[in-house]
Amino acid sequence: MKKTARLGLETYTEGSDPHPTRTKFGSEREILDALVALASQGVTSARPAPGVLNRLYWDTTVKRLYWDDGAAWNEITTNGGGGAGKSITPGVAAVEGTSARSARADHTHLLELATAAVDGAMSKADKSKLDGARPDAVPNALVQRDSGGRYQAAAPSAAGDVANKIYVDNQIETRAATNHTHTWAQVTGAPAFITAADGDRWYAQKAHTHDWSQITGKPVLVSLGYADANYARSATFNQRITAGNSYTYLKSPNGSTAFSVNDNGTVGASAAYNTNAATGGSWRALWVNSSGIFGYNLSSRKYKTNEQPYEPDARLLEDVSPKWYQLKADVLENGSAGAAWHVNFIAEDLHDAGLTEYVSYDGKGTDRENAETINEQLIVNALWAFAKQQRDQIAALANRVAALEGPA
Repeated sequence: MKKTARLGLETYTEGSDPHPTRTKFGSEREILDALVALASQGVTSARPAPGVLNRLYWDTTVKRLYWDDGAAWNEITTNGGGGAGKSITPGVAAVEGTSARSARADHTHLLELATAAVDGAMSKADKSKLDGARPDAVPNALVQRDSGGRYQAAAPSAAGDVANKIYVDNQIETRAATNHTHTWAQVTGAPAFITAADGDRWYAQKAHTHDWSQITGKPVLVSLGYADANYARSATFNQRITAGNSYTYLKSPNGSTAFSVNDNGTVGASAAYNTNAATGGSWRALWVNSSGIFGYNLSSRKYKTNEQPYEPDARLLEDVSPKWYQLKADVLENGSAGAAWHVNFIAEDLHDAGLTEYVSYDGKGTDRENAETINEQLIVNALWAFAKQQRDQIAALANRVAALEGPA
């Protein structure tokens, strides 16, 4: 019996069997039905519902081929149709992707122009500007420094223009030298003169002024390193003021540093800690406000009004107590073993107890997190009030004991 080359179906062109049996015939048809692919074509709307295995359909609307797996149609063409190509991202590694479609031969990718916030390509106008950068004074060109780190600019014409060397040199030529004099004829606005009785002596009027330009022998100006801090040099200038990278020292006549002003806003006087002992009765405690202004606390009644009794509850003694502590900055610099120990009240404890009159805040609010320091000098007010309450309680108890025991 001979079989077909592709499907292996029996042809019955050989052998003695005159025709196949019904069973054999039906089996051959089942084989044929399972193996033969059905192909059809039409528009998208005419594609039949899926459910027949190995059926092919060419969609003439979108020019794509679909295969029926017995449950759904599956696209098997490799032509494009996945949409426009993704934008190019500069500086980001390329990826393989997961699309099942091949790209069309005429597909494109977008490369955005660079902005101040997004990487991208450069426009031809910007590239032309970059290529045209140069160190000489060329109109409408970007500046590029030369091999010596220099670049040129045209002569300024407006207040905000850059001044070049030629312009500065020309301006210097119009200024007088530091050391120069004037004849009387060159002085303008000179005071009027009067003639004395003898007829040959001239004097300036008693009340008169002179412009700074009329003064000869003026002191040389020196700079302390700041653009707007020029001071006249005196004979002892270098002994009195010394400017450093981050400070300015004011010195006493003997050359020792008396006062320092630092760039970080702090000031100091070295002798205040080691030399000036507060002897006598004319000393006052120094206070400073949130603007850094120094002053002292006023206590005289002539400065006060609306006086009221101050009687804090003595039970606050149970809520607030002084603490031993170390400063974090000291521990960070010297370690726990080397940092100094201090004893004082804690600002947050006084705040929580309602004794906010003794708490100084950071100027941004008066909540607990704004607490900065306390006025230790004023806490004696609360202690005095507590002592008075204790005195009154003791006196009351003494009277009760006396009443119980009777007269002696």
